[in-house]
This record gives sequence, structure tokens and C-alpha cells, in this order.
Amino acid sequence: MYEATFTLRQETPIIHFLHDQPGATLRATELKPKLDKFLLNDFSKLVSSQVAQRFSNTIQLLRRNIDEQKPSNYKVFISPPENEIPIYYYFETRFTYNEQASEPANLRSNLHRPELKIVAPSPFFANNDKRKDKKWDEVRLGIFYEGDIHLTIKTWDRELHELLSQALPLLFCVENFGMRQSKGFGCFREASVTDETFTRILKNHFIFSKKIRAHRDISEIYKTIDSVYKTLRNNAGTKQSAIRDYFGEQDTPIEWEKNKVTSVLVFGEEYSEEDEVNFVRGLLGLPGLHDYPQTLEKVKVNIQDNSKDDKIERYRSPIFFKIFNGWLYLLALPVNPKMLGRRFVFFVGEQAESTDRKIVIPTPSDFKIEDFLNEKLKNWQNV
Repeated sequence: MYEATFTLRQETPIIHFLHDQPGATLRATELKPKLDKFLLNDFSKLVSSQVAQRFSNTIQLLRRNIDEQKPSNYKVFISPPENEIPIYYYFETRFTYNEQASEPANLRSNLHRPELKIVAPSPFFANNDKRKDKKWDEVRLGIFYEGDIHLTIKTWDRELHELLSQALPLLFCVENFGMRQSKGFGCFREASVTDETFTRILKNHFIFSKKIRAHRDISEIYKTIDSVYKTLRNNAGTKQSAIRDYFGEQDTPIEWEKNKVTSVLVFGEEYSEEDEVNFVRGLLGLPGLHDYPQTLEKVKVNIQDNSKDDKIERYRSPIFFKIFNGWLYLLALPVNPKMLGRRFVFFVGEQAESTDRKIVIPTPSDFKIEDFLNEKLKNWQNV
């Protein structure tokens, strides 16, 4: 039996659906599929050609075993720090002015955690309705360990042991874990990874990477992430939208979809597909619906791929936040080509086919996310 042990240091809380269980931390059942995918798709691109060649047969064997649904030939074990009680965090998008004074005490009482740390604003919305509806059993908390977390891999295959020993530290450079991981939750680093290695992996894996100094306070980190991402996509409070401005400033200006959806679906105005309107926000992530609470009629607008085949139901944002060794990184992968020039139907009601309150708007046919981010994030440092 070959064995490799790694030391993990937690950078940000992981939002865990089993937060009440003793010893809850990063789950092997989440890590292992990500590690397999990383080995099959990314590892060889992030190492030297000699290393990639050395492990090519091992990776092909792993691919065949996964395709044939054979039992895995390695096991993962994760142990939190001994005798350490984790720090628990409650995240919500924001409290109203009146809630700011009363809700922290109510949460600590109802969740039976007097030491609970409350973070709002934050880019985590799943707790909003749970708190308002008093569904305390469904609230999800973040867990943070200050001490070292130990991860052990065991296998009978010597070459696989060597491959995993090299690959696993790199995995934590490009992945987060748990809920809302793209917004910087569930960020870990393997202790042996240097700043130089981390930077090299980011540059090879992501199409865009910039950084700013991370605040020492978790609340301030997530306040920054929440503000930056909303400003890029759409900040209803400040009415800022970098992606709206970016497309509006092109040689052939493109209007974003929000105004047109509001005028047609909320106020019943006419719409022609000849209008220069595109679903620009969809390029930064595809939600199931958008709220329009600022109108007299509080409308929930559903969004659905209008293609006949190979529909896209969800599209994870290509923008990704990580924290590493005192820095906050904003990273991006290329936009999925399938999202370009794709037609989406916006509608009010249960089904698009059964309502007249609908409008079809395409996404832009061309978009280089690195150009957009370089133009709109000029105060961030290059990696």
C-alpha cells in the first residue's frame, strides 16, 4: 500500500450542508470527482512535457476505469485538526437597516450558536428566505478551521501514487469547494505550494488573472467580492453594470437586455427582434430567473434556452474568486462558445409555451472576457 499525506490550510469558510456534524470539513466525496476530472483534463497542461509524458499511461488507465465505471483504485481520507472547535459563519446577501441591530442576536439564539459570526453583505443568498421563513434546520453555515487539515491518499498502484502526489497540490490552486465556490467560499491551499507555483498555475489555467490585497477580516473579503461581481454584472443598488457599459461603448453599440425586458414584460410595450438588444448578462452566468422588484408589479422573469436541441439550463459564471496567502484573486475562464449568439426566451408564468408575456433575446455573438475585465478592472494588479 502506497500512501501520501498532505497538509491543507483553509483560506475561507466552506459552506457545508452537514455543518452540524462533528468534524465536518472538506468532503472526500466532493474532492475525489474534482481530482479525477483535473487529472483527465487539466494536469498535463499545467506541468512540463516530460512529466505529462511520464504519467500519460496512468492517466489513460484512469480514464478507462472511469468510463467503464470500475471501482476507484485509490481512496481519500480527510481529517480536521484534532481538538479544535471550528469557527462558524452565517452568510446572507444583506440585512435591512432595521434588521442590522436585531438579527445577529436572533440568529445566534435560533441556531444555538452564541459564538456565531454573521457576515452580511455577502455573495451567498441561499439563507435569505430560510431565515425569513424561520426554517432554521435548512440554514447552511460556513465552517473554518485555523489549524492544519490532513488529507491522505492510499493506493496499491505505485505510478498512481506518484501522479496523485504531484497533482493534488495543484488541484487546490484552481478549485474551491462547497456551496458558492466561484465566489471564494471553500478556498484551501496545500502547504507545500509556493507563491511562485501558484502564480504559474493560475497563468496556465485561467485566461485572466488579477489580484488585490485581501483584507484580514472575512466580512470585508466577501463585501469586496460581492461589490466587485455585482458591479461587473449588475448592481441594482448603485445601478452600475460594467458589462452593460462595455457593450454600449463598442463601435456598434449593443443595448443590454434589462431595460427591454422591463418595458415589454412589465409594462407591455412592443418589441422587435431587429432592435440592437442582447442578453449580455448571460455571458457572466445564467440564472433561472431575474426579479424586477423595483417596478409597481413585482415580476419574476424566468429565463429559458430557446434552442430546439442541446439546451443550456444553467451556466456557471466564468469569473472565479480565490484567496491565497493574503491576496484576493479575480480569475476567469473563456466563455463557453455555446453561449455566444444563443437565443433565450424571457417569460412571466410557469411555462414559456403557455404565456403571451415573453420575449426572445440572443446573447452577443462575440465576447472576449479578458478584454472586458482588463478594461473594467484597471485598479487590480497583474498576477
